[in-house]
Amino acid sequence: MAREDRERQLARDRHALAQHEAIVALLVSTRRQVERARSDKTLRAATARLAEIEVEIEKRLEWINLWGNVSPLTTTYREMLHSLRQGLARDRRARPGGGPDSQADSRLDWNRRMGKIRAYLREAAESEGEGE
Repeated sequence: MAREDRERQLARDRHALAQHEAIVALLVSTRRQVERARSDKTLRAATARLAEIEVEIEKRLEWINLWGNVSPLTTTYREMLHSLRQGLARDRRARPGGGPDSQADSRLDWNRRMGKIRAYLREAAESEGEGE
């Protein structure tokens, strides 16, 4: 039964691949902007951009999750947005523990999540069925 549910979800997400790929692209480009933000001006610009991206991603998630068929990636996308907000909320130069090790941990976590997203989307692209 669980296998059938997963197959149905993969098929539904296969039909939404363009939306998922757009969300991934938005997350990657926004992360790049957040990581490069150093001055007050660039931090403000990154914060404004993140607010726009959150709205755009939520619209895409509404389309993906139509009829209550919630993609397993929904929570991961929202967690990644949250991590971007946290990164902007603190001044990198002044935050305690904000040295290279914590930044490296953050990158590893981000890369691990992105790897899981991409693996799931590859599996969805190869799935069969109608996604009923």
